[in-house]
Amino acid sequence: LIGRCLNVKVADFGLSRVMQLGRDDSDAYYRIKTRQPMPLRWMAPSTIVDRKFTSESDVWSYGCLLCEMWSAGEMPFNDLDDQQVVERLLAAYAGRVPENEPVLASPKSCPPLIDALIQSCLTVNGELRPNFIVLRR
Repeated sequence: LIGRCLNVKVADFGLSRVMQLGRDDSDAYYRIKTRQPMPLRWMAPSTIVDRKFTSESDVWSYGCLLCEMWSAGEMPFNDLDDQQVVERLLAAYAGRVPENEPVLASPKSCPPLIDALIQSCLTVNGELRPNFIVLRR
C-alpha cells in the first residue's frame, strides 16, 4: 500500500496477531485453523507444512517482500502457478532443492549486499534466518 505522501505501508490484511512469549513455545506462534485463502507465495516452507506463523516465518515473508520491491512489483515465484509454488516450497522443506540453488532467486537488479540480505531471509531453516533486530541494523 502507498500513502498520500508516497509512504510505503506494509499490511497483512488481517493475518497479524499479538504474540507473547510465555512459559512454553505455544505462545510464540499462531496456527491457522480456518480454510481462508493464504498468501502462499510469501509463506515460509515450514508454514506450508505445519500451518504455523512465527517470527521466523515473518522474516521469510520479508525476504519475499524485498524481492517484490527490487523487481518493481513482480509477485514472488511469478513464473510458477500456485501448485508449482507449493511443490517448490515443499521440496525445499524436504531438502530436495540443491544447496547452491536459491528457493526463490533474488531479482537481477539487486546489488550483492541486497541479494545477500534477501537470501539470508529466505534460508529454509528458520532458526538460521536473521531476526528483525539483526535486520534492522
